[in-house]
Amino acid sequence: MVTMVTNNNGYLNSMNDISFVVNSYSIGLGASYKVADNVTLSAAYFQTNYSNYDKTAPATEAIQYKETYTRTNRVLGLGVQVDF
Repeated sequence: MVTMVTNNNGYLNSMNDISFVVNSYSIGLGASYKVADNVTLSAAYFQTNYSNYDKTAPATEAIQYKETYTRTNRVLGLGVQVDF
């Protein structure tokens, strides 16, 4: 199992819908099964969870707004290895 944690508090003020930089953590695991002497099946799953972040307009802005940033990435990998 693999775990990774990021902390990007220094970049939150410049965040917009193009630049998505928030704290996150990732976890993944994988397995292989040898079905024959020369064939191995593999599967893996990896997920990254991002912290929710609410960005509000500065008090000096004429129009007040609130932007909410959140997301989750999920990856599934399947493979077949054939040795000749």
